Amino acid sequence: MEKSLFDLIQDVKQVCVITEDRIRKEFNLSYVELMALHRLAPHEKLTGSEFSERMNFSPARGSRVINQLNSKGIIHTTVLPYNRRSMEICLSPTGCRLKQQVDSEIQKCENRIMTNADKPGKARIKQALAELHGLMKTAHENRA
Repeated sequence: MEKSLFDLIQDVKQVCVITEDRIRKEFNLSYVELMALHRLAPHEKLTGSEFSERMNFSPARGSRVINQLNSKGIIHTTVLPYNRRSMEICLSPTGCRLKQQVDSEIQKCENRIMTNADKPGKARIKQALAELHGLMKTAHENRA
């Protein structure tokens, strides 16, 4: 019997979760900390609202995650002088080192996955995944 799209996505997701769990345990990170670390660039400065938007969080959830990252020393926060209710965040030196280590592990995983694909095959896989993401996002937005 041919697998459904849902089944195939779940199969891929299951392998990704195993990898995420290994990386999270190795670096003592929660899922949200791992995703935030991966999505922040070294030396990039974001306001709290920009961070929340990037992570697709509500402002309240973004604020809680910022506090969590700050308490672990992963980011620095600075209250903005022109708006004391807003803050700017950036990776701390510890966060930059941690990001480099995490991104290295993610790259190793990607290399293992793509090791047997030729260059055009790698491009097709990434293009297909990007297209699938777009279709899924559109379907989700149209459902709401």
